Amino acid sequence: MEETMDRVVSALDIPVPLAKLLLQLYKWDYITVLDLYCADSEKLLVDCNIHAGSSKQPLDDRISCMENGCNVICMEDFVLNILKENSDLKEKYEQLRFKDCVESHPKLRFCSGPDCHMIIMAEYSAAKKVTCTKCETSFCFRCGSDYHAPTSCETIRKWLIKCADDSETANYIR
Repeated sequence: MEETMDRVVSALDIPVPLAKLLLQLYKWDYITVLDLYCADSEKLLVDCNIHAGSSKQPLDDRISCMENGCNVICMEDFVLNILKENSDLKEKYEQLRFKDCVESHPKLRFCSGPDCHMIIMAEYSAAKKVTCTKCETSFCFRCGSDYHAPTSCETIRKWLIKCADDSETANYIR
């Protein structure tokens, strides 16, 4: 991830927080980011609602203005500067940012094993069986569920929702 971010920062001469945000919005496809930025940087920033440190596409760990109706999102470097005095909050924020970076990257996935914090990297995002080298949990790389070939991830997702709904219905009837 750092290498990809460094490529974008050096090629476009933009700050690291902006490069990271653009890469996350475009699923870490740096070629797309470079092409769109070079074609029309202002249009790209407007399309992503990024201007003067703001974005209207918040991810889970983003901190936005608390004024009613305000969509300004604080950039990572701004938040870290504020949190420099509180190491516990700063560490929690950095953990959330890291989690967000991994989850937004199409070639990375956290291991789905219980209490396992390993990250699996694949050459491409596909519904394929992967096995964690630490806890030996096997799962589908694309969706993170137990490996389910030949059934698609979408079918498994619908099945899990149906099972959960049926379980709740059974609880209600009792």
